[in-house]
Amino acid sequence: MAALAEIANSIRRRPSRRKSSIVLIAASMASVLTSCSTIDFDDLQAGTFSGTLIVMWVGEGDRAGDGKFVFVPDPHAPLTFRRPDGNSAPLVPDIMYTDGGSVPKIVQPFKGFNPWG
Repeated sequence: MAALAEIANSIRRRPSRRKSSIVLIAASMASVLTSCSTIDFDDLQAGTFSGTLIVMWVGEGDRAGDGKFVFVPDPHAPLTFRRPDGNSAPLVPDIMYTDGGSVPKIVQPFKGFNPWG
């Protein structure tokens, strides 16, 4: 008799599980669809750079990169990026190493894929 009661209880619970699964799927789909928006970059205001950009070559790259470089901040004219809103603090990068843009060598000959272009 206890087994029959458990089966009856599980049958009664199934619709609520199915309903919660449907709600979860619908919420997931709504989340995905609302995050699929586009940005019209032509309508955005451009930020501005100022200061000096100093990048020095420090070694050969591997198959995927263009070389090893280091960005060195100029203490007298630091490289600075200002957002167009004017409310944000300017962004000033510290010393950093780079490979020139992480553009694989196989696509670098094509227009627009040069790591420094």
